[in-house]
Amino acid sequence: MNNMPIHIEKYIAYYRLQDFAKAAHMFERSLEVGYSVPASVQFYLNVGYMYGEIKEFRKALDYYKKAREIDPTNLSVLESLAYVAKELGDRETAKDAALKMKEIDPSASAKVEAFLEELEGDQATP
Repeated sequence: MNNMPIHIEKYIAYYRLQDFAKAAHMFERSLEVGYSVPASVQFYLNVGYMYGEIKEFRKALDYYKKAREIDPTNLSVLESLAYVAKELGDRETAKDAALKMKEIDPSASAKVEAFLEELEGDQATP
């Protein structure tokens, strides 16, 4: 950790403590001072999760999409992307991610079908 900017060290510490609001603040500060985000699926998943926990779903979706660009067959990425897209009312993205999960892992069919039914039910609710 010694070569990391202090804001990233604080981000990691707050993330580990599950204080996601403070972690998000430190992460954003690190970007403001020019920290270059590593392009890794796990990093993007962690940042997306953090934003999801503090209900900043748009930011979470952006990071999950970045993770999907790196690994379009990662089931954790696809599931996270589907749920956050659903929260935002982006049914197409949610459905696309869920169907991709089913294609990659047929054993997830029941879970995906339940998610799709819930998604359709949400659409019917005014």
